Amino acid sequence: MSNIKFIIYQSFHDNPEVLVTTPKLEKQLIEDWFFVGSGRDIEDYDRTEHNETGILIRNEGLRVM
Repeated sequence: MSNIKFIIYQSFHDNPEVLVTTPKLEKQLIEDWFFVGSGRDIEDYDRTEHNETGILIRNEGLRVM
């Protein structure tokens, strides 16, 4: 069994975004966030895997959805 607890997608373009999900919910996040016509391209995001129990996110203008 994988010890990955979180998956992070982070963009670095004009309006940076950080998306946090779990391995179990990753497929659904991709379908919901990067759907055709959304204007978002998964290729603009870096994907990292984390096995920590929490993730520190620092971002000016943080918006939680």
